Amino acid sequence: MTDRMAKVGLQVGKSCSQAGVVRYGLPIDELQVSERRSGATRSFSYRIPSDDEGDSDDESLQQDKQASWRVRLAEVEAQLAEKLSTVATSVLRKQMKQLMAQREEERRKEEERRRKEEEERQRREREQQEAERERRSKEEEAKRREEKKAAKAREVRQGAREEERKRQEADAEKQRQEAEAKAKKDAGAAGAKAHPCLRVAPAAAQEADRLAASLAEAQAAVEPLLADAGAKPQRRTIEKKLTVHVQQICGTQNQVNVKCQDVYAMLSGLAGPWRTFALLTLCRKVINQHELVQLNNKAAFPLALVVVKLSGPFPELMPLIVALIHKACPLAIPRSYVHDTAKISNNAYYRGMGFAELDDPSAPAGKVFESPDEYAKRLEGVMLLYGAIMQVDDPNPHGLPHAWSYLARSLNALPAERFAAKALVAVLRVAGYALHVRYRGQFVKLLGVMQREYIPALRASSGDDIGALATLLETYVTDGVYRRPPEGRNMPAFDISSLDGNRA
Repeated sequence: MTDRMAKVGLQVGKSCSQAGVVRYGLPIDELQVSERRSGATRSFSYRIPSDDEGDSDDESLQQDKQASWRVRLAEVEAQLAEKLSTVATSVLRKQMKQLMAQREEERRKEEERRRKEEEERQRREREQQEAERERRSKEEEAKRREEKKAAKAREVRQGAREEERKRQEADAEKQRQEAEAKAKKDAGAAGAKAHPCLRVAPAAAQEADRLAASLAEAQAAVEPLLADAGAKPQRRTIEKKLTVHVQQICGTQNQVNVKCQDVYAMLSGLAGPWRTFALLTLCRKVINQHELVQLNNKAAFPLALVVVKLSGPFPELMPLIVALIHKACPLAIPRSYVHDTAKISNNAYYRGMGFAELDDPSAPAGKVFESPDEYAKRLEGVMLLYGAIMQVDDPNPHGLPHAWSYLARSLNALPAERFAAKALVAVLRVAGYALHVRYRGQFVKLLGVMQREYIPALRASSGDDIGALATLLETYVTDGVYRRPPEGRNMPAFDISSLDGNRA
């Protein structure tokens, strides 16, 4: 800024010097000079004479001149200041115009530069977008080719699975027909050669044969999986998962629903023989809880409820578990043998009653039967579970009508002895309340027949626990135990001890 003002000052001085000779900063043409001239050169001097100068003039004249000079000097100074201002303003305007023109040029160049940069950026973006579109197009094309290839491979695998499924279904149908024929043959032979000690109702025997045929069909369907060594890992995985699910079932509605959902999701993901294998495994895992049920009777109710709920989406489940219960405990049919050593051997009696055979290297045949007390405990646990299944109120394919039939057949066909009475007590303990709610007076009449005929016959028989069992049945009728729901039947929605407010 200082350099710019210096330049302006020089230009102003130059302009002024072009107007004439300057003395004391005033142009020649504008000065009032004294009469004195020196030499031939046009030069002037301008100053105010002192008071003691001009002795020949009088003092008043001298004062008038000085006053006139001062006035003229002021006028000249004013004129000079006006001209200087005009000249400076003109120069400044010119400089400002140049600066504005320069700034406008710089602005125009900057805009041009930015415009070119923007165009270059847009061009690069267009190139990048085009390259990206081309890359995506190639990726999509490659993905479509892969999908077509995968779809073709899936179709091939699906066709192979469909063929395998049809083959397995044909084999299963053949095995089912063979099992039915064998069951009918065995049933015919058994009917023709019925043991004189066997006690069973004909309708119960027919139903048991039908369920046994269904079980044989299912076992035949999974036989290839059991024989396949490569399927062992998957078998172990299914067994482990079902073991955990069954062990986690407890007496709350929430936990029953959770376990039903878990098992349902697992079974829904299986098909064909694998689902049949899982259903058989689930049935065995539930029945194996008989020891827990025998010690804690109320544990039978959540297990039974899970079985009944799952039998809705998987209707083949109920026949399988009932058939396995019949196999583990023939008294659930109900079927029994009279232990007449003159007509039946001990081994035949134990085998017909369903005594478990245990490995014993010291035995001649390598196996021995479980003791009567062990059999009675196992019988009680299995029958408690079976009674709990029959008393469930939900839509139940093996519900209270089957419990009624079981009681009627037991009282009519079976001998009044220790094991039959043990099974009868177990069923009444868990299912008697539901039977009374459903059948009311008819159930009371049935109990009256039991009190008048069965209990005296039981007291007249011989064997361990006969008196205790007869007393239990007598008390059940006289005290009206059947009018009260058994412990564990009415399950709470949640486990109260698991709530946050009740935790230690």
